[in-house]
Amino acid sequence: MKILVLSDVHANLPAFEAVLRRAPAHDVVWSLGDIVGYGASPNECLDLLAETGATPALVGNHDLAAVGLLPIAWFNVYAATAAGWTMLQLTDEHRFRIRSSFTSEETGQYLLVHGSPRDPARDYIQTLDDAMAGLEMISNRHLLCGHTHVPMFAELVPGEPPRLLPIEPGVPYPLAGRRTVLNPGSVGQPRDRDPRAAAMLLDTDAETVTWIRTPYDVERAQNQILAAGLPKELASRLSHGR
Repeated sequence: MKILVLSDVHANLPAFEAVLRRAPAHDVVWSLGDIVGYGASPNECLDLLAETGATPALVGNHDLAAVGLLPIAWFNVYAATAAGWTMLQLTDEHRFRIRSSFTSEETGQYLLVHGSPRDPARDYIQTLDDAMAGLEMISNRHLLCGHTHVPMFAELVPGEPPRLLPIEPGVPYPLAGRRTVLNPGSVGQPRDRDPRAAAMLLDTDAETVTWIRTPYDVERAQNQILAAGLPKELASRLSHGR
């Protein structure tokens, strides 16, 4: 089975549309949360996610804040402003959908979380030590997470020291015989200094994972943010992927 793994769309409709339009052939979609927040198209992105039939479709900290399940005070001023704005935009249907969803879910040898096993909504896996600590907490072979907006491939092979591998988009990396932590990066708010939307293709038959980077209409996304009256900083950062 081929699985398109997405995370951190953050209401960036142009990026989300581009990723789905140009994604390699896949059977299902897994979403690791934070569909809303920062961007100007929360309902449209939630509609599009529903159209993909994504299962599991997790929620993240920004999703929870937008429905009052996480204090907005937890965020910086730009994120808090966007969360408050999003709260006013969401339809009742989408508000119910977020409230009814989970921040983690297990599917076979994969554990999917938004943040980390320690705190699926808020905790970050940013370093190799974080990744190994996450694997120690679970029995699954593979841990999939988002939240950092930075792609990650950490592996633990029996008899070898753990490694944090550099990622080259379009290259299939083997998963057989190892435990891994995999982060697809962010569709709508990349922060690895590459402004292209990020996603990941997981092939469970070949036991490989491939990262995908997709260019999109950044200016359109920026104009939507500014037209909505959201902070200009949320628009400008899209040009730089940070």
